[in-house]
Amino acid sequence: MKIKFDELCIQEAEAFYKQLLDEIDNLQGNPLILDFSNIEKIDLSIIQILISLKKHCESINMDLILINMNSSQVQQTINTFKLNSSLGLES
Repeated sequence: MKIKFDELCIQEAEAFYKQLLDEIDNLQGNPLILDFSNIEKIDLSIIQILISLKKHCESINMDLILINMNSSQVQQTINTFKLNSSLGLES
């Protein structure tokens, strides 16, 4: 699923979360792949959603795959909170 936002901050959190829930319902056990190629910035509220989503996917035996998290601001946020392993990202 290509994320349609360019920034993911608290203002977009609710819409992003609803979009994720709809996507999970449609996948029926297939991996959830989130493409961050459009994303330039994320904040702590989105990190919390991603961690919660990772745990939820694990509980229903669904893989969560985060791709194209290439923005320097996104990488800085991930590194600041030391979340590479928590989110299943390569270090």
